[in-house]
Amino acid sequence: QRNYRLNWIGLLYLRGLLCLNNYSTESLFSDKTGHPVFSATMSKNRFKFVIANVRFDDEETRRDSWSSDRFAAFRELIEMFNAQCSKAISPEDYLSVDETLNPMRNQVSFKQFNPSKPAKYGLLLKSINATRYPYTFITAPYSGKPVGDAGEFYISGCDEIVKSLISGLEKSTDLKGRNVSIDRLYTSIPLCKWLLERQITSVGTLKTNRSEEFLTSSRA
Repeated sequence: QRNYRLNWIGLLYLRGLLCLNNYSTESLFSDKTGHPVFSATMSKNRFKFVIANVRFDDEETRRDSWSSDRFAAFRELIEMFNAQCSKAISPEDYLSVDETLNPMRNQVSFKQFNPSKPAKYGLLLKSINATRYPYTFITAPYSGKPVGDAGEFYISGCDEIVKSLISGLEKSTDLKGRNVSIDRLYTSIPLCKWLLERQITSVGTLKTNRSEEFLTSSRA
């Protein structure tokens, strides 16, 4: 079962790599429209069975875990993904902090809506990325406030989200001397000072409603 699950994850990754995200299962395993690696890895029926029944958490602890982390059902895999991505490539001198709305139509309470995005509905991911090539070093999915006591993965506030991402990446990489470009939603004077204390410079657009931060900092 573990091998089937890993093979299935590999096929999902390959589907994205080959830009086949919009292909149906029938098309993926078709001799005319699909890639031969799909049918060579597993049968179409096995692929359908795994995608319908695969789970990434422990059923016995699911209820308790979900009360403190609404992303608990997928948390272990996303943390494994972060650990491997942060180790595989050493960050260059320029990084960026931004968010991505991954298209998703699943019925989950933390699905986000953004009319300015092509997909409009999806899973919101906040991440640290490379600027010279398409690569994500660490990411944090938005899953909303837990119904019970907040666990270690619930982070409130834009500044705290960036601090958490930076601290998480620093566990495997020394970021001293790097520059981080920050989206205007996350740019603030206290955050820039926090980064500078860690010898990380930053570039960002300061929103007008935060101009008082700049004036206060200048007077100090």
